[in-house]
Amino acid sequence: MDHHAAIDSCERLEQAGYAEEHRSRSVQIDGRQVSVQEFLISAWTLPENVRYEVIRTRHDRKQAREHEPTTS
Repeated sequence: MDHHAAIDSCERLEQAGYAEEHRSRSVQIDGRQVSVQEFLISAWTLPENVRYEVIRTRHDRKQAREHEPTTS
């Protein structure tokens, strides 16, 4: 997630009324209690985790690409 997407998502949460006291609230998902904070963290980290899984899979299949440094 680039920094603009992170800032945008935080601003949208604020506009929706999300506040600090909401972090510990939880819901049940597939029989497991999940806090709002856990849900948000997983949503924010999912794209990066998928990217690394693709990189690992390519490496395991000997299809790795040359490293491309990210630009700031």
